[in-house]
Amino acid sequence: MAAVLDAFVSFLIDKVTKMATEEVAMLHGVPGEISKLEEKLQELKAVLADAERRRITEKTVQRWVMMLKDVMYEATDILDICNLKAEERQESTGVDCTCFVNPMSLCLQSPVFTHNIGSRIKDLNKKLDSICESGAQFNFIRMEQNQDRGMVSHPARGKTSPVMEHSSLVGEKIKEDTVELVNMLTNEGQANHADNYIVIAISGTGGIGKTTLAQNIYNHQTIKEKFRKMIWLSVTQACTETELLRVAITGAGGDYFQAHDKSLLEPALVNLIRDKKIFVVLDDMWTAAEWNNVLRASFSYVARGSRVLLTTRDDRVALAMKARYLHRINYLGPQDAWSLLKKQVVATERDELHIDTLKNIGLAILGRCGGLPLAIKVIGGLLRQRCMNMVEWERILNNPAWSIDGMPEELNHAIYLSYDDLPPHLKQCLLYYSLIPQKANVGPDRMIEMWISEGLVSSNYSDDLEQIGADYINELIWRNLIEPYKQYIGHSHYIMHDVVRSFCHYMVGDDALVAAKGESNIGSRLSLQKFRLLSIGVESSFNELDWGVLQKHSSLRTLISFYPIKFKRDDSLSGLSRLRTLYLKNSDFSPLLANHLGGLKHLRFLTIESTEISSLPDSIGHMKLLQYLDLMDCKRVVRLPNGIVKLKKLRSLYLNTTINTIPEKFGALTNLRKITNFPASMDGGSNGWCTLEELGPLSQLRNLGLKGLENVYPSSLAAKAMLSTKMHLCRLIFKCSSIIGDDGWSFERIVTEEEQRHVEEVFDELCPPGCIEHLTIDGYFGRRLPEWVTSMTGSVSLERLRILHLRDLAYCIQLPSGLCHLPCLQTLIVHRAPAIKHVGPELICHNQHHPRVSTSLFPCLEELDFSGMLCWEEWKWECEELIEAMPVLVHLTLDKCESLTRLPPGLAFHAKALKVLRLHHVHCLTFLENFPCVINLYLECCYKLERITNLRRLQKVFVRCCSKLQVLEGVPALRYLQLQSRGQPTLPRYLRDLNLCRLESGPMLRPTVALFHGSGKIHPQLG
Repeated sequence: MAAVLDAFVSFLIDKVTKMATEEVAMLHGVPGEISKLEEKLQELKAVLADAERRRITEKTVQRWVMMLKDVMYEATDILDICNLKAEERQESTGVDCTCFVNPMSLCLQSPVFTHNIGSRIKDLNKKLDSICESGAQFNFIRMEQNQDRGMVSHPARGKTSPVMEHSSLVGEKIKEDTVELVNMLTNEGQANHADNYIVIAISGTGGIGKTTLAQNIYNHQTIKEKFRKMIWLSVTQACTETELLRVAITGAGGDYFQAHDKSLLEPALVNLIRDKKIFVVLDDMWTAAEWNNVLRASFSYVARGSRVLLTTRDDRVALAMKARYLHRINYLGPQDAWSLLKKQVVATERDELHIDTLKNIGLAILGRCGGLPLAIKVIGGLLRQRCMNMVEWERILNNPAWSIDGMPEELNHAIYLSYDDLPPHLKQCLLYYSLIPQKANVGPDRMIEMWISEGLVSSNYSDDLEQIGADYINELIWRNLIEPYKQYIGHSHYIMHDVVRSFCHYMVGDDALVAAKGESNIGSRLSLQKFRLLSIGVESSFNELDWGVLQKHSSLRTLISFYPIKFKRDDSLSGLSRLRTLYLKNSDFSPLLANHLGGLKHLRFLTIESTEISSLPDSIGHMKLLQYLDLMDCKRVVRLPNGIVKLKKLRSLYLNTTINTIPEKFGALTNLRKITNFPASMDGGSNGWCTLEELGPLSQLRNLGLKGLENVYPSSLAAKAMLSTKMHLCRLIFKCSSIIGDDGWSFERIVTEEEQRHVEEVFDELCPPGCIEHLTIDGYFGRRLPEWVTSMTGSVSLERLRILHLRDLAYCIQLPSGLCHLPCLQTLIVHRAPAIKHVGPELICHNQHHPRVSTSLFPCLEELDFSGMLCWEEWKWECEELIEAMPVLVHLTLDKCESLTRLPPGLAFHAKALKVLRLHHVHCLTFLENFPCVINLYLECCYKLERITNLRRLQKVFVRCCSKLQVLEGVPALRYLQLQSRGQPTLPRYLRDLNLCRLESGPMLRPTVALFHGSGKIHPQLG
């Protein structure tokens, strides 16, 4: 737990207040000690903000804070013990302590237990008395917590994306630097270099904009047109050799097939880049070792003219990599700094007009940022929280945090000021975020679950802690302290800049140990210091880590590891009894060690993802406080223990697909919010029990995945899941065991008509609530989809549905009718439906008889994807001027629709926002015409395609294996064409009349001519 004092004490006060109830007042003097504890904590609370500030620079205050934290951690242990005792008494007496009786009154009914707890609380109070007395010497200032200080309200921010497009790109300097470096990288005159590649480096201090400049270059049109392959590698200090090779292989368009050995990965990378002109960015290089020891040998096989661009803080790295040119980034000047600040703060036209009246004071604030772009963005995030007026901006300018002494020189005062402005609960969450290993792919959902487990997320008005945690994430993004990661757009992944991360690690101090790359003294540091959190994210540390030392570190409350740990036979978890969070991934977690899990009674969060564990012990039922359990990719686990039904506080359960049954009474876990891969199965006995019955009482579910639905007999039992009553359910996945083979054509088994009718009846019974936003149906082998999918007139209508994914529909002969009337549908994906031959009115059906139905068809659809529809021959849709259809469709993909002969004229007529069209393996398509707005066109293996006409805005075309294409006309905006073909030995004649800026041909084409005149026309000799 990354404890911030004022937040920690507030958390404790809340817990202690709940203890001091009327029921406890009769019990052996305990309430007096409880009340005294509450009073002491309230007294301390007023000075803790000042103590937090002063501990940064004053060693004596730092020691005082550590003593106070020790006492508070001990207090949380006592509270946990009371809660556990209450849970045990509730279980033995059958009393629901959450409804009628305060749990503390139950646990304190045991005289011996009451005496022990009373003694421990009395000792705590003595320690607090001593700490308060010693704290008097510091003359702490009583301060109010930073709330409502000119804050701007953002009521709608929780549901929106805070990404600000190009918010880091300002001024002429970055444009000039981009052009200069792009010209240098694409200059063929340097090709006489001894190697096939040239290295160019960008250097500068942390947060100055090296990555931003590199991204600007990477996305530059000239770079995209010049190089066959482009690879972005984020190296960082925590990057391992095998990880770097795997990312390079993926970036080059390959697959490493789960290989983890360097000797296998290096040849795979060479095969992908051999004789190809490559542009690779190595971002955030700390040493030259990654290049010299890992990548250089592989990149020696690239084609001549390849380029390597690296970013680094250390000029010596560039020298060691023999960089041809070193570009140093300077700090921003006043005007560029002001432009960047405005991009962070201005949200409306009114702001734009008003902000210039604050320019003078704004420039004064920027003067304190030293021209560092990261500091300016963070200060912008802070100013965004304030009313845009002189008084609020002067408060920022005159804040004493700018002149605080004692912080290391490399830590930025602007980041400290922004951190200091955070409310205590967000400070804790930010510090905790920084402790997750930099390269670990931890999504926001999992991060929020860890926050909740550590007690960092709380609310007096809502029990939807996950949504409150999501609001915390958005707030940190809004303040520019974390940011969306572009590589994971659409997958909600965020990163923290390493300058902010370093600052957070400094603020955490000795509470946590984050194992850094190359660290060789983890074991000795654990022996000498008392850490509360250990985070391991690098392979190079494991050789030095002795689990025997680790299990003796009894103060640990959080253990996080993302790389393999080897356990000895006699290792144990018994010494780690205070753990609240245990996150182990890819570890050799033995069954013997698993048997000790039940002893971790304080545990709230348990992830043993991708481990070799084969089963969970029944003693897991002793972990009464467990809230999150993750068994994903634990392939040897096939059942859940009976003890799991005792985990009444469980909020999320991530099951692997191998788990095929769950115990009876699972429905007692009414606190569950999320379940993945829940197996639908029968007990095989005479009582006809079905696992779906256990879902009935789970009214708090937000996210549910069901599998094996064909196993439910009779079908009426499916109704016992009571899905339609779950009014919080947002995401739902229905899975049957798919019968479609890997080729997308053959069936692994024949399904009888009776089986088809049965699965249809099961799905009819699984009618979801109208609040569903994301629905997946996978492996369904009925002939028709259930009516509730598209019904807009029945008792349930999916009016909030945004994403619909239909996969492996083995026997469905047509798409469900009425999808076009779903008013919020943004994404429709149909993957592998081999029985569908015709698509027509059922997809676009105007309904004039129901006023609830939108007059616009697919009014919100942005992405449409049909793939693996091997028998689809005809798409009927004529132009209808009186209706509007697909008005905002941007992306259309057809993949492996091998029998489709043409795209319908209605699509071209109505989809007026269509920008990106991908046609892959549409073998029978002969022509493509009249798509007025398409900008990017991707064609692959359209073997019969002969003609493309009248795509007036088309700018880029990528053509692969379309050897019969002879006509490409009516494309006046076309500037870029990439050709690859095995059956076409020369460049096609249609290139003669194109006004291209760039033509790129693959190795199978004989480069008859690739010369350009000043006008941009292809040379007339072509063809």
